[in-house]
Amino acid sequence: MYELYPYVWEMRAVISTLNSYIKWLGGGTSGHSSDSPAIGNYTWFSKGWKESFMSGEQEPWVFRGGLTADLQRLIPVDGGSDLFVYKVPQVVSSTIYTIREYIDIDKDQITDLSQFTRSSSESSPDHLERLVECILRLNPKLCFVVEEKNEGDDKPHLAGYAIAIANILNHSSAVEEVENDLEPWARDILKCCIAGAKPHHPSIIVSAIHPSVTDQSVSKRLIICLLAALRSNGSCGVFTPVCASNTQQLDSYVKLGFVEMSRDEAGQTAYLGRVF
Repeated sequence: MYELYPYVWEMRAVISTLNSYIKWLGGGTSGHSSDSPAIGNYTWFSKGWKESFMSGEQEPWVFRGGLTADLQRLIPVDGGSDLFVYKVPQVVSSTIYTIREYIDIDKDQITDLSQFTRSSSESSPDHLERLVECILRLNPKLCFVVEEKNEGDDKPHLAGYAIAIANILNHSSAVEEVENDLEPWARDILKCCIAGAKPHHPSIIVSAIHPSVTDQSVSKRLIICLLAALRSNGSCGVFTPVCASNTQQLDSYVKLGFVEMSRDEAGQTAYLGRVF
């Protein structure tokens, strides 16, 4: 069992991630529309690839890295190979992490988790204190949460979230939504954060995982789901504003492939971004 566990664990992780993305697609909440959605390139179903193995001379699991790698390619994040690299847990665990789409009853738990993960920073800029609350007021269609369920738990509890607004700089409909749906204080907060956006990083993203989660694949799988949803909406670059003094939060984004792009004039807010 211990020899098979790493393989089964990795296979379950990618299937669970793919399942979460497919359920998001099936929900019909595709976010802001795009005339040219980005689609992942090479998969088992790409023209010509499957035919190479129809003779039966080669087995599918030797195809470009095996079945696990090919399932990963079904997720439309071409530049996210680093997010599929994670360490298999050393100890067999019965804890189950499930990624699903955000629903309204998650709002309070997300807000609480956001405040908890910022607690390590003594002086967070005002416009970051209520950023998550501000974005949630827009009823975001690009939002995923992680549920954790341990053996003996009656029901799962929320252990992380990832929220995005797609192409906030490029889509007039998104900007209009911000102007019309937010109160003045929330509109000012979002505008301050948008100031860090770049042409190649047009979508804003905010994510957090509870510190008690030790499985390093959880945060990566969560981000993969959100990036795939963004990619389906034609966005290939994201940015996030982070308190410059919150080293723990900075490190968490760096581990997800984000790099610092700039800081505000006061040096209190660092803008991190990545493409995919």
